[in-house]
Amino acid sequence: MIDYEKRIMEKQGVIASLENRISSAHGEIGEALLREPPQDLNADLSDLRSQILEIEKIASGYSSVIERIHQISDRKSTIQQEISSLQLQIRDIEKDNENFYESIGEAAYEAVRNDPSQTSDFADLFDEMRSTHLEIESISEQIRSAEEELENKRFFDKVVVRGRLALLRGKLANKEGSLPRLFFRLGQRVVESNFSGSVESSDLDQALEPYTRNRDRTTELSSQLERLQDELGGLESELEEAGAGRKPGRRITELERLTQECEQKRVSLLQKLGKTARTGVAETTLADAAQSALDQIAECEKQIESENDQIERLQAGIEARKLIEEIGRVDRDMASKNDAIKDLKALVGDLKKQKAELESKRDEAIERRGPEENL
Repeated sequence: MIDYEKRIMEKQGVIASLENRISSAHGEIGEALLREPPQDLNADLSDLRSQILEIEKIASGYSSVIERIHQISDRKSTIQQEISSLQLQIRDIEKDNENFYESIGEAAYEAVRNDPSQTSDFADLFDEMRSTHLEIESISEQIRSAEEELENKRFFDKVVVRGRLALLRGKLANKEGSLPRLFFRLGQRVVESNFSGSVESSDLDQALEPYTRNRDRTTELSSQLERLQDELGGLESELEEAGAGRKPGRRITELERLTQECEQKRVSLLQKLGKTARTGVAETTLADAAQSALDQIAECEKQIESENDQIERLQAGIEARKLIEEIGRVDRDMASKNDAIKDLKALVGDLKKQKAELESKRDEAIERRGPEENL
């Protein structure tokens, strides 16, 4: 038995597919009219064409912004990596410079001791170091004096002198132990000043040489760092102007949605343009691509008509099947009613017999009774 409903659904699916092909063909006609408009294009079609071109312009703008945001994001990532690398190099150089401050401080102090008259303008740089060396000389002198004194002292006096010597030697060790730290600090102050340019000292020049190389390299790296930071700031400003700000991914998603909406509207208008052009433009003026689409539409419409005819026949089959079922139901009802009629006729016959018997008995009884007035 044919499943009419299933066949109808299949036919409807075929029709939907054909209608999609027709819509696509209308879109192809619209594309042809958009790229190669004929001279007889009327005002309505020209307006549709203008709307499509405007939508394409808007969508192209969205795509350009999306592409630029991607470019900026990629460049920002690269810049940030480069900045991190430069900052790490600068920190390493600054850490390396700590190896030179002590020797610079020593060389600078020796230059001052050798020719203090040339460095009078920087005297305050060396106050702490001079004071420490004076204390060291003073303590050393006290130790020499105490050692000489020790030779001429009696036993108990020697104990006192030895105690003082131990104290003085502790103070001397403490002061001498502070010299590396003081030279280090002095070296830092020297490189931050113009001292090296005011004194002639080969030892100081030699001590400054690795620091100077590092300083020049740091200056070069800092210049690169500044340029990158300026570029990064410009890129971030451009992102702000594009509405991306700190969340470019969210802006890209929004622009992609708007682009998709433009594309959907564009497709719809192209189909409308193509459909309208079938009656608004002479076929002879359409491009070859449009002519091919028209042939395809005609073929699809012919198939749709054939499918609709099949659907009508299938629907008639459904109707016929329902009517046959209804007729069967009526026949069954009639048969049931006829059986009931036969039963009723038999019942009427029985009742007639009963009535006849009763009437006969009635007549016999009346005859036996006689006239009532004689009773």
